[in-house]
Amino acid sequence: LQQQIADAQQRLTTWAAPLIAALGSADPAKHLRLLLSLIDGMLANQLANPAPDFDPGAAIAVMLRGILTQ
Repeated sequence: LQQQIADAQQRLTTWAAPLIAALGSADPAKHLRLLLSLIDGMLANQLANPAPDFDPGAAIAVMLRGILTQ
């Protein structure tokens, strides 16, 4: 299972890192890992403690502004 997850993460990085780079990231692979960690954490929290008004957009926007201004 760990290898399957690692393979999937690599495919996602191959696809998404150029998108993050196109937005202006100085370190696309690193910034993508940070963004995905945020999303994973928010989804895990939502699964464990569902909020009816769950809206990850604001947190993702803050993260993107932070990583794209470095």
